[in-house]
Amino acid sequence: MSYHCQVTLNSTHNFFADPEITKNAWILNWEDFTYKMVDSLSRLFITGPCGMATSESKGQEIVVTADGASEIFSVDTLRWREGMAMSMINESLKLPGVLETLNLNKIKVKHIRKSNQRILQGYLNHIPTGPGLPANIDYSSVAQLDDTFYLLGGQDSAGSIPTDAVFKYNQEEEAWEEAGIKVKMGGGEDENGFFG
Repeated sequence: MSYHCQVTLNSTHNFFADPEITKNAWILNWEDFTYKMVDSLSRLFITGPCGMATSESKGQEIVVTADGASEIFSVDTLRWREGMAMSMINESLKLPGVLETLNLNKIKVKHIRKSNQRILQGYLNHIPTGPGLPANIDYSSVAQLDDTFYLLGGQDSAGSIPTDAVFKYNQEEEAWEEAGIKVKMGGGEDENGFFG
Protein backbone atom coordinates (compact mmCIF):
# COMPACT_ATOMS: atom_id res chain seq x y z
CA MET A 1 0.00 0.00 0.00
CA SER A 2 1.12 3.51 -0.75
CA TYR A 3 -0.72 6.65 0.29
CA HIS A 4 -2.93 4.53 2.52
CA CYS A 5 -5.02 6.14 5.21
CA GLN A 6 -5.16 4.97 8.81
CA VAL A 7 -7.48 5.82 11.71
CA THR A 8 -7.26 4.59 15.30
CA LEU A 9 -10.69 3.23 16.24
CA ASN A 10 -9.89 2.36 19.87
CA SER A 11 -7.03 0.97 21.96
CA THR A 12 -7.08 -2.40 20.14
CA HIS A 13 -8.26 -1.67 16.58
CA ASN A 14 -7.13 0.45 13.64
CA PHE A 15 -8.82 1.08 10.29
CA PHE A 16 -6.70 1.04 7.13
CA ALA A 17 -7.76 1.83 3.56
CA ASP A 18 -5.85 1.82 0.30
CA PRO A 19 -7.82 4.47 -1.59
CA GLU A 20 -5.18 4.94 -4.30
CA ILE A 21 -4.52 1.46 -5.74
CA THR A 22 -6.91 -1.31 -4.61
CA LYS A 23 -9.86 0.51 -2.96
CA ASN A 24 -9.65 -2.14 -0.21
CA ALA A 25 -10.16 -1.47 3.49
CA TRP A 26 -9.28 -3.48 6.60
CA ILE A 27 -9.58 -3.40 10.37
CA LEU A 28 -6.49 -4.53 12.26
CA ASN A 29 -6.89 -6.15 15.67
CA TRP A 30 -3.70 -5.40 17.62
CA GLU A 31 -4.47 -8.02 20.28
CA ASP A 32 -4.03 -10.99 17.92
CA PHE A 33 -2.51 -9.18 14.88
CA THR A 34 -5.31 -10.20 12.52
CA TYR A 35 -6.79 -8.20 9.67
CA LYS A 36 -10.44 -8.28 8.70
CA MET A 37 -11.21 -7.06 5.18
CA VAL A 38 -14.29 -4.82 5.13
CA ASP A 39 -16.34 -3.18 2.38
CA SER A 40 -14.26 -1.57 -0.40
CA LEU A 41 -14.43 2.03 -1.58
CA SER A 42 -16.52 2.57 -4.71
CA ARG A 43 -13.74 4.50 -6.50
CA LEU A 44 -10.07 5.38 -6.27
CA PHE A 45 -8.97 8.43 -4.31
CA ILE A 46 -5.52 9.64 -5.27
CA THR A 47 -3.72 10.99 -2.19
CA GLY A 48 -6.81 10.35 -0.07
CA PRO A 49 -6.34 11.22 3.61
CA CYS A 50 -8.94 10.06 6.11
CA GLY A 51 -10.19 10.97 9.55
CA MET A 52 -12.90 9.92 11.98
CA ALA A 53 -15.91 11.80 13.30
CA THR A 54 -18.18 10.58 16.11
CA SER A 55 -21.68 11.60 17.15
CA GLU A 56 -24.60 10.00 18.97
CA SER A 57 -26.84 10.13 15.92
CA LYS A 58 -24.37 8.74 13.34
CA GLY A 59 -21.88 6.81 15.46
CA GLN A 60 -18.25 6.46 14.38
CA GLU A 61 -17.69 7.36 10.73
CA ILE A 62 -14.50 7.50 8.71
CA VAL A 63 -14.29 9.96 5.83
CA VAL A 64 -11.81 9.48 2.96
CA THR A 65 -11.42 12.59 0.84
CA ALA A 66 -9.52 13.70 -2.26
CA ASP A 67 -10.18 15.29 -5.62
CA GLY A 68 -12.81 17.56 -4.03
CA ALA A 69 -15.03 14.63 -2.93
CA SER A 70 -15.31 11.97 -0.22
CA GLU A 71 -16.82 8.66 0.85
CA ILE A 72 -18.07 7.84 4.34
CA PHE A 73 -17.48 4.51 6.13
CA SER A 74 -19.69 3.53 9.07
CA VAL A 75 -17.74 1.68 11.76
CA ASP A 76 -21.09 0.31 13.05
CA THR A 77 -22.25 -1.25 9.75
CA LEU A 78 -18.78 -1.73 8.15
CA ARG A 79 -20.16 -0.22 4.91
CA TRP A 80 -19.43 2.84 2.78
CA ARG A 81 -22.35 5.12 2.00
CA GLU A 82 -23.36 8.11 -0.07
CA GLY A 83 -23.34 11.48 1.60
CA MET A 84 -26.51 13.48 2.02
CA ALA A 85 -25.73 15.93 -0.79
CA MET A 86 -25.15 13.22 -3.40
CA SER A 87 -28.26 11.27 -2.34
CA MET A 88 -30.43 14.37 -2.82
CA ILE A 89 -29.00 14.98 -6.30
CA ASN A 90 -29.58 11.39 -7.35
CA GLU A 91 -33.20 11.52 -6.10
CA SER A 92 -33.95 14.81 -7.86
CA LEU A 93 -32.75 13.42 -11.19
CA LYS A 94 -35.32 10.62 -10.96
CA LEU A 95 -38.16 13.12 -10.91
CA PRO A 96 -39.88 13.89 -14.23
CA GLY A 97 -39.44 17.36 -15.67
CA VAL A 98 -36.61 19.82 -15.66
CA LEU A 99 -33.95 20.60 -13.07
CA GLU A 100 -33.56 24.33 -12.74
CA THR A 101 -29.97 24.41 -11.51
CA LEU A 102 -27.56 21.78 -10.30
CA ASN A 103 -24.37 22.99 -8.66
CA LEU A 104 -21.96 20.11 -8.10
CA ASN A 105 -18.40 21.04 -7.10
CA LYS A 106 -18.66 24.34 -8.98
CA ILE A 107 -20.11 22.72 -12.13
CA LYS A 108 -23.44 24.27 -13.04
CA VAL A 109 -25.84 22.52 -15.37
CA LYS A 110 -28.95 24.50 -16.25
CA HIS A 111 -32.24 23.39 -17.76
CA ILE A 112 -31.54 19.71 -18.31
CA ARG A 113 -33.91 18.20 -20.85
CA LYS A 114 -35.61 14.99 -19.79
CA SER A 115 -33.85 13.12 -22.60
CA ASN A 116 -30.46 14.18 -21.18
CA GLN A 117 -31.25 13.27 -17.58
CA ARG A 118 -30.32 9.61 -18.22
CA ILE A 119 -26.91 10.65 -19.55
CA LEU A 120 -26.31 12.98 -16.61
CA GLN A 121 -27.48 10.31 -14.17
CA GLY A 122 -24.90 7.90 -15.59
CA TYR A 123 -22.23 10.55 -15.16
CA LEU A 124 -23.32 11.33 -11.58
CA ASN A 125 -23.24 7.63 -10.68
CA HIS A 126 -19.49 7.70 -11.33
CA ILE A 127 -18.81 10.88 -9.37
CA PRO A 128 -17.47 10.18 -5.89
CA THR A 129 -20.03 10.23 -3.12
CA GLY A 130 -19.98 12.22 0.07
CA PRO A 131 -19.33 15.82 0.90
CA GLY A 132 -16.84 17.53 -1.37
CA LEU A 133 -14.25 19.94 -0.06
CA PRO A 134 -14.81 23.62 -0.90
CA ALA A 135 -11.53 23.42 -2.85
CA ASN A 136 -9.68 20.59 -4.60
CA ILE A 137 -6.79 19.91 -2.24
CA ASP A 138 -4.39 16.97 -2.28
CA TYR A 139 -1.71 15.77 0.16
CA SER A 140 -3.36 17.31 3.23
CA SER A 141 -2.32 16.33 6.73
CA VAL A 142 -5.00 15.12 9.12
CA ALA A 143 -5.40 16.22 12.73
CA GLN A 144 -7.88 14.33 14.91
CA LEU A 145 -9.36 16.55 17.64
CA ASP A 146 -12.24 15.65 19.95
CA ASP A 147 -15.09 14.13 17.91
CA THR A 148 -13.98 15.31 14.47
CA PHE A 149 -10.92 15.93 12.33
CA TYR A 150 -9.24 18.69 10.36
CA LEU A 151 -7.46 18.75 6.99
CA LEU A 152 -4.36 20.93 7.18
CA GLY A 153 -2.62 22.47 4.19
CA GLY A 154 -1.65 20.35 1.23
CA GLN A 155 -1.51 21.33 -2.40
CA ASP A 156 -4.05 22.81 -4.76
CA SER A 157 -4.69 19.86 -7.09
CA ALA A 158 -5.09 22.17 -10.09
CA GLY A 159 -1.53 23.44 -10.02
CA SER A 160 0.27 21.70 -7.15
CA ILE A 161 0.58 25.03 -5.37
CA PRO A 162 0.90 24.74 -1.58
CA THR A 163 -2.13 25.91 0.36
CA ASP A 164 -2.47 27.21 3.89
CA ALA A 165 -6.15 26.22 4.10
CA VAL A 166 -7.54 24.37 7.12
CA PHE A 167 -10.94 22.63 6.92
CA LYS A 168 -12.99 21.05 9.72
CA TYR A 169 -15.40 18.17 9.02
CA ASN A 170 -18.96 18.71 10.33
CA GLN A 171 -20.44 15.22 10.67
CA GLU A 172 -24.03 16.27 11.39
CA GLU A 173 -24.18 18.48 8.28
CA GLU A 174 -21.89 16.19 6.24
CA ALA A 175 -20.02 19.27 5.15
CA TRP A 176 -16.59 20.90 5.35
CA GLU A 177 -16.16 24.22 7.11
CA GLU A 178 -13.27 26.61 6.93
CA ALA A 179 -11.64 26.39 10.35
CA GLY A 180 -10.80 30.10 10.58
CA ILE A 181 -7.08 29.41 10.93
CA LYS A 182 -4.27 28.95 8.42
CA VAL A 183 -1.23 26.68 8.24
CA LYS A 184 2.00 28.65 8.60
CA MET A 185 3.77 28.45 5.25
CA GLY A 186 7.53 28.13 5.00
CA GLY A 187 10.02 29.73 2.73
CA GLY A 188 9.31 27.75 -0.43
CA GLU A 189 10.39 24.52 -2.08
CA ASP A 190 13.61 22.85 -0.92
CA GLU A 191 16.06 20.81 -3.03
CA ASN A 192 13.88 17.66 -2.56
CA GLY A 193 10.69 19.30 -3.79
CA PHE A 194 9.19 19.75 -0.32
CA PHE A 195 7.70 22.96 0.96
CA GLY A 196 8.79 24.06 4.38
